[in-house]
Amino acid sequence: MTTLKQLLEQWAFQSPTHEALLGLDRSPLTFGHMVEQLQALRAAFCQLGLGRDTRLALLAPNGPDLALAFLACATSASCAPLNPAYRREEVAFYLDDLEASALLIAGTLESPAREVAHARGIPILELHSLIPDYPAGCFVLEGRTGLPAVAEQATTPEDIALILHTSGTTARPKQVPLTQANLCASIRHLQRSLALTPQDRCLNLMPLFHIHGLVGALLAALGSGGSVICPPGFSSVDVFDWLDTFEPTWYTAVPTIHQAMLAQARREPTRRLNQRVRFIRSSSASLPPTVMAELEQVFGVPVIEAYGMTEAAHQMTSNPLPPGVRKSGSVGLPAGPEIRILSVGGEVLPVGEIGEVAIKGPNVMAGYCQNPDANAQAFTRGWFRTGDQGYLDPDGYLFLTGRLKELINRGGEKIAPLEIDQALLSHPAIQQAVTFAMPHPTLGEEVAAAVVLQEQAIVTEAELQNFLTQSLAEFKIPRRIVITSEIPKGPTGKLQRIGLSEKLLDGLHDSQKTGEAPSRSVLEQQIAWLWSSILGQEDIGLHESFLQLGGDSISGGQLRSRIRDLFQVELSWLQLFQETNTVAGLAALIQNHLPENGSSPIPPLVALPDQRRLPLAFAQEPLWLATQFNTGNTAYNRSLILRLEGHLHMQALERSLNEIVRRHEALRTTFPLDAEGPRQMVNPVGIHTLECREFPHSPKDNVEETFNALVVREVATPFDLIQGPVIRFIIFRVTELDHRLVVILHHLVSDGWSDGVFFQELESLYNRFCQGESSCLPELSIQYGDFVWWQQQWLTGKTLASQLEYWKKQLGDGRSFQVLQGIKGPSNRTGKTSRREQVMLSRLQTDSLKAFSRQESVTPFTILLAGFFILLHRWTQKDEITIGVPVANRIHPLLEPLIGLLANTLPLRSNIQWAQSSRAFLQQLHGTGLTAFSHADLPLQELRQALGPAEIFTGISLFQILFVFENAPQYLPRLKDLTSQQMNLPVEGPALVDLSFFLWDQPQGIQGYMVFDQEVFSGKMIQGLIRNYYSILEWMMKSPNSPLRSLQLDFSHMDDPFQEKGSQHVRSQEKERLHEADSGEINSTISTGGVDSSAMRRGNLQERVAKLSKSQQKLFNKKLKQFRDPPST
Repeated sequence: MTTLKQLLEQWAFQSPTHEALLGLDRSPLTFGHMVEQLQALRAAFCQLGLGRDTRLALLAPNGPDLALAFLACATSASCAPLNPAYRREEVAFYLDDLEASALLIAGTLESPAREVAHARGIPILELHSLIPDYPAGCFVLEGRTGLPAVAEQATTPEDIALILHTSGTTARPKQVPLTQANLCASIRHLQRSLALTPQDRCLNLMPLFHIHGLVGALLAALGSGGSVICPPGFSSVDVFDWLDTFEPTWYTAVPTIHQAMLAQARREPTRRLNQRVRFIRSSSASLPPTVMAELEQVFGVPVIEAYGMTEAAHQMTSNPLPPGVRKSGSVGLPAGPEIRILSVGGEVLPVGEIGEVAIKGPNVMAGYCQNPDANAQAFTRGWFRTGDQGYLDPDGYLFLTGRLKELINRGGEKIAPLEIDQALLSHPAIQQAVTFAMPHPTLGEEVAAAVVLQEQAIVTEAELQNFLTQSLAEFKIPRRIVITSEIPKGPTGKLQRIGLSEKLLDGLHDSQKTGEAPSRSVLEQQIAWLWSSILGQEDIGLHESFLQLGGDSISGGQLRSRIRDLFQVELSWLQLFQETNTVAGLAALIQNHLPENGSSPIPPLVALPDQRRLPLAFAQEPLWLATQFNTGNTAYNRSLILRLEGHLHMQALERSLNEIVRRHEALRTTFPLDAEGPRQMVNPVGIHTLECREFPHSPKDNVEETFNALVVREVATPFDLIQGPVIRFIIFRVTELDHRLVVILHHLVSDGWSDGVFFQELESLYNRFCQGESSCLPELSIQYGDFVWWQQQWLTGKTLASQLEYWKKQLGDGRSFQVLQGIKGPSNRTGKTSRREQVMLSRLQTDSLKAFSRQESVTPFTILLAGFFILLHRWTQKDEITIGVPVANRIHPLLEPLIGLLANTLPLRSNIQWAQSSRAFLQQLHGTGLTAFSHADLPLQELRQALGPAEIFTGISLFQILFVFENAPQYLPRLKDLTSQQMNLPVEGPALVDLSFFLWDQPQGIQGYMVFDQEVFSGKMIQGLIRNYYSILEWMMKSPNSPLRSLQLDFSHMDDPFQEKGSQHVRSQEKERLHEADSGEINSTISTGGVDSSAMRRGNLQERVAKLSKSQQKLFNKKLKQFRDPPST
């Protein structure tokens, strides 16, 4: 068969019911049905005036729809698939260069291609997927061309079926026309070298705008009568589920995908892999031998490395399947075309000699479209010169030694340096620019550039990267731009690319190494040492970015506190992360701020004598007041749960837990009320018995459900905060080798950071005690009470006034706190349990988000928060919104090893302009966050008291919505002879606020959940919000320069209260008010801040107040009037 149409129709005739295309959550498309669909689409093209001599540009995301659309175009006309990530300028170039007859684009795809095509008069046809009632790949075509209908003509072997562009290494990208005969020949070569049969099924993990995915996967599978699975894109988290569900017999990918799959396999060592896979194929970039060996070990099948390029319709050489010999480091034997090694003059070189790889065969293109000069250079006596360098060994195996061209091979994506040069040179501050490759541990190569500025011009690396986003796809933007006074030149004065990485980047790095920088000042060495200790990296360079090295809000807070402690210098977050974020810049900043007399505005944090009355910390006061409304309130009971599998040393565990309680006074604290008000009382060291319970279940019971019910009951048991203790331990014995440790403690004495401290100490103590050894943990320098005194000593007077003034200016009249005004449902809590819906980003999505954060010089937290703010703005249709964002608040190094409540919740306000781009909004929020973090010490009760007017906050929580990104140090203890697993309760307690969004960074990706009050929201509504949140994050990364108003979201089908009309959904101000207490002095309306308001009955409160002395009642009333929201971890 010499045309794709003939080949596919042959298989449809032989096996009409055999599966051809498969997609996620859709039924398979059979060969018979597929050919019918292709025939219908060809007829539709003819009715639209698009015959076999037309060129159809195709733009759609990966999946079965794109696969079928490509087959329809390639069997009817000339198909030109384009990368959906292309920017406006790139789309314009390719549409112009192709002289496209029409643009086929997915209806759901946001792309500048529509506007570009419309401006050029190119007809636009939209593909609308038929989900879920139709098989994979089925879609409808909508649009008009205005062209007269044409008669259908069968394609011939000489007709061009596929047009792809080269990367344009030294000139503009060239068109590679591949005929029907070229593609059919390549299919035969792949079928023969891989022994493909109709029983084989391929999992395609490659994009279908690339020759690897189009021919190496899609056409190779279908052309052999087999089937192909077309997921929406690669996901390291989901790929093993796909292997299990669809049971493919092979897959093909680039090395970076193989590496991601291996990393996921290491995270799931006990997972049993699909046994139907018979081989794995790798192409498009060099496969490291170590990766190949590990792949074969993990999957237990041979890994076949191949060599291909667009001009050869993909495959040129391939290592053979067993029992053939596969040579590590070689791309294999000729697998289709003939292979020769040519000299510069075009002579064939003997075996073993290095030269340029050349090919000839039926799969090789005849020549570039309308480019005689390029063809004259590329062909020598009928041999196509690949531009790659290598040699053939005596057995005929090809080994590649390098590239003659200056192409940057970024994870299989070939990038033209000249295109980036030109984009850089369009910046008015740039005089010279040259782009080159720098090594990358996983991608192989990454993009870098060197520039010389115009005289007296000033521009930063980040500004240049931001400028390039206007004209280049994200993957083409240099990750390093070196600003230098001179770029190395060759003898003729031509700027050199080759070797620039070694000359510029490596030399710059070497000069910055700590041990090799005699010119580095003592202050710079100290700063570099701080960075190394916090980030866990060595050899920090003078000009490396803290954010680019992985810094975030937690590590930034640690750096800020260490600078304060070491140099007695107080720097704002804005100074740390925006004004300068390099070692050299930070050292200069500190030098300018060093106190002349050695004094510091903040008093030293030291241990104080025990003979003192200890008041509540600022963060504790609102929580303590909340507990006074109802002694049975357990909303602030926290739990830590560890599953311990193996041989448990019970005595060592009990001793370890008691030692932790001994070490941390906060865990031995109770909260009595005296004449001056509530206080903390540290109790003597005692023995906490580890309560051991046999697990009450029969073999038929669901163990986890039973256990969860037991733990929920235990967590719901209130603490006596006056008598104590405020922590209790239970060990459930499920089997001899399965125990569950449950630690329940009150929020007054712990926060999220404390959990990591607890587990680290548990690991150290348990392992020592099991060996009969004593503790090796040093005694704590300070205790929680010392922090309380220190905080209340310095956060007064001018310091407090300065913080308060900032927040009053930032938050205005406080009306932006009313995010959910107008939503249905009561504002007060009735004690119903909340619900939660899961949120999960794949590892690939997480890596992309982190790469985007480095590109934008912001933290992942900022991107996640920006996405959430955009979601709230669009959903509520409010331009100003304030939500609560908890911070760890460990502002001194001595506070990091403490267990206790130090967290504070900041009100972050967002003011959105819909004409601004997502990038502009991201940078705006970045600046807002940095400034807010510099004022993170203000107690919430002081803030709320100053905001007013009172009716703004009457009856509603200060925060209706919380956003929590848990990047505090998390720790899973490694205990002797035990495998530990942290467990979480599947249900929530009373809803503390209307909506809480929790996220944390895990090995499998960023994940979390939205916790919501069931009286306010429905599960369907929250699920819709989560779907839109995913869309926002993806849109922000793909279209950072697009205006926010262009973002398309779908709030239909989610019971959206903001879209409904009617007075029953409008909150009444009177209903928002809580009942006023009858006591003469307790007459202010109280914001519950998440307290179970149904329990705040007048009699209960009056009864408790009546038992106090007059001075205590006066003090209690004063505190009650200042009552503010409790902080969150």
